[in-house]
Amino acid sequence: MRTVWVQVIPWNQSLVTAALEAGADGLVLEKGRSADARALGLIVTVAPDGDLTDVPRVRIESKADEQRAAELGRAGLVIVETPDWTIIPSRTSSPPALASWPPSALPPRRSRPCRRWRPGSPGWCS
Repeated sequence: MRTVWVQVIPWNQSLVTAALEAGADGLVLEKGRSADARALGLIVTVAPDGDLTDVPRVRIESKADEQRAAELGRAGLVIVETPDWTIIPSRTSSPPALASWPPSALPPRRSRPCRRWRPGSPGWCS
């Protein structure tokens, strides 16, 4: 399961408020700021004095880092830092048109026309 934690180091109260309003799952804070965050709202804090105290961090800069993050993720929570990744918003939420798919993905054509259903007939196309 993916969760979004917002890192607020150094402390910035307006950023914490924005994270709470946006529905962040947690805050990564410096020592001594967990109580300040809890005073603003109900949220998980990741800090030496927070709800989660010992979460490993992995900075992704190579394929080996990705593998290390995956291994740590199997054992528990891990903070993944991705300095050169960019979120690209989707322009459309609908899937591509069937015509743009490769021909092998199209359903096979019927060899004979379909029988039309009429009241009293046995049913579906054959």
